[in-house]
Amino acid sequence: MRTCRHRRVQPAPQDRRGQVGDPVEPGSQCVLRQAAVRGAVSSRVLALAAAVAIVFASVPAATAEQKTVTLNEYVALLEAASIAAPEKSQALQELETISTVRLSDGTKVTVSSSWPAPGSTALKPRLDTTLAEIRSWQERNSAATGDPRLVAREITDGEEFHRKKSLIGRIKDAIDGFFRDLGGRELPTPDVDLPEAPANDATSLITKIILLAAVVVLAIFVWRRLRAINRAEDEEEEEEPEQIWDIGPADPVKLDAMASAAAAEGRYSDAVRAFYVANLLRLDEKGVIRFKASDTNGAFRRSLLRGFGPIVREFDVATLVFERVHYGEHVATAEDWEATRTAWQGLWTGVAA
Repeated sequence: MRTCRHRRVQPAPQDRRGQVGDPVEPGSQCVLRQAAVRGAVSSRVLALAAAVAIVFASVPAATAEQKTVTLNEYVALLEAASIAAPEKSQALQELETISTVRLSDGTKVTVSSSWPAPGSTALKPRLDTTLAEIRSWQERNSAATGDPRLVAREITDGEEFHRKKSLIGRIKDAIDGFFRDLGGRELPTPDVDLPEAPANDATSLITKIILLAAVVVLAIFVWRRLRAINRAEDEEEEEEPEQIWDIGPADPVKLDAMASAAAAEGRYSDAVRAFYVANLLRLDEKGVIRFKASDTNGAFRRSLLRGFGPIVREFDVATLVFERVHYGEHVATAEDWEATRTAWQGLWTGVAA
């Protein structure tokens, strides 16, 4: 809340939201304004509290005035009240609060909540008569439909009841189930056999089929798009780099020339590195291995082991010299260079064989 300051009125600067603030009011006008604001806030708080109290007080009463139960629950209450009659029982108290009974197909039936007073001789006959009427209605309804399972359907709440439907009915149920799962709500479904769909149902069915087809097409499009993106990324990763391990170009001929020149100048470490990579590229050209700069020497060895087991020993010799020079900072000698050349010659002899 703003505090009162006794100074002349000045336009306030523009705040962060771009709105101009209220000018500061001087003297007694500010005090009166603060008192009015506090009074208005207090009145609103009291009114809100009173409204909340009235709502919470009316909820139990409204709940007690009208109550809906399932047919199974209603029959159970009638049986319990009939056993306890003519005394005042908990079941009878609950029966007095029930106004409607919901059948298993969702139909609601209005029932009387007025019962004879406890202790009267008319209470038990009334309960027995009502219970007998309900059971008789169930039997008549079952006989009329010719389906004995209807009795179990009405008595046992929540039990699923499946009727044989036509092809259109089964397709409609499948589509309704899809959209029910998609939208998290239950769509109204007619509880009758559907040999031929009416005009409205046919229009709704066609609309749902079109929507379902659109969803499928969209899913296929997204899947193909993602697959193309992933494939493009893989191709970018598999592109041969211009430089391999900072040794030389991805060209075995140029690497061979570099190795020969380095050996002639006495730079045996550079010669070993260039010669090793040149032979890996040649193995890739022959289809012996698949060279990728991101792979390790162990991966190349496993590829050779699967198709050319006997030559792995020569590869191990060449790899050992290369790793000592490239990773271990070993200064290669003429003997190392000769060992590398001999190992690779033996390897290529094994590949040719």
